[in-house]
Amino acid sequence: MNGLTASIELYFGSDVLSRSDGTIAPVQWEAYIQSFKSYQGEVTEKDEPQAAFDPKLSALEKGPAMKAQQD
Repeated sequence: MNGLTASIELYFGSDVLSRSDGTIAPVQWEAYIQSFKSYQGEVTEKDEPQAAFDPKLSALEKGPAMKAQQD
């Protein structure tokens, strides 16, 4: 842990962050934070990863046994 913040989408896992063409959703680095000497990043196309996460969440709510199969 480095003490920095990140958008929640960055914790979704590679299966959710991977787009249909196999590439990973792009991250835009902006907002340089002088006190940390680093940039803050966020997923720029949030709709697709969020939509991919919803079915996983629903499946886990219905059957926690699927947890071991998830990224």
